[in-house]
Order: sequence, then structure tokens, then C-alpha cells
Amino acid sequence: MKKYLLIILVAALVCLSASGCQNKVKAQDEQAENAVYDFDLVGMNSNVIYALVYNMMMNPEEYVGKTIRTDGLFHSEYWEPTDNYYQYVLIPDAAACCVQGLEIIWRGGHEFPGDYPEENAPIIVAGMYKSYEEQGETYYYIDVSEEDFMLEPRA
Repeated sequence: MKKYLLIILVAALVCLSASGCQNKVKAQDEQAENAVYDFDLVGMNSNVIYALVYNMMMNPEEYVGKTIRTDGLFHSEYWEPTDNYYQYVLIPDAAACCVQGLEIIWRGGHEFPGDYPEENAPIIVAGMYKSYEEQGETYYYIDVSEEDFMLEPRA
């Protein structure tokens, strides 16, 4: 739970320092448009996105096993107790002033930082929502396959 508080604090600081988060242009990737997801947040109304992501944070076990596609900003955070970096997609709220972060794990043997996008780069990710145990706590993440992690085209 401490890690989630850290995520929320960092997300708020990122949003404030960015002078307000903005909605991004949808990816034009034909394969992604034809895929079927349980929850496809790309292009959804920002109020619906906020409510869904908030519910995912409050009741994550209800989403385990569901496929999720979302866009947002890439963020990585170092957590000293595990000596690891964790990656997130930061999703702006309806007012586009604050963000919520969902942890992502990108399969395929990628090494941080070299194989990952720059901090705050717009990304689109898709995958199954899963959980793992670490230091006696349960954490939830989107398990992203190689082909379902992409940089979003710039407007």
C-alpha cells in the first residue's frame, strides 16, 4: 500500500509540473483498433476513464483476468525497499489536472532505462490485469506483451 501512496504523490507532482495534462491523439494502429478488450480506455470520455481507473484502484481484484487497453504518460519510479524500478502508465483525470497510475510490466526481456521510452512520453499499452505478491503486499499491474506497448504518435 505504501507503494501506491508513492505512486499517487509522484503522479500529482508530475501533473502539476507539466502545467496540466492533456488528452492525447488516438493511435492509428489497425491491429489495436480491431482487437477486443474487456476495457478499452483509449478514446473513452474522460469522466468514464476516471471512474473506471478509480474503481480499479479501489477494487483491483474485480479486474484480475480482464484485458485492458489504455493510453497515458510513461513513468518509472524507484522504490528503495526492493531496490527496483517500477513502470507505470499515468492516466489523467476528467479535469486533466491530476493523474492516476497503473503499474505495467512489459514482457520481452526489456531493460530499464535503455529499452523504455523517455519519462512522460505518451504511450498506449494493452494487456491482462494481474497481481503479484511482494513484501507481504498484493500489487496489481497490466501484463503488457511485446506488441502491445507502443509510443503514441505525436499531434
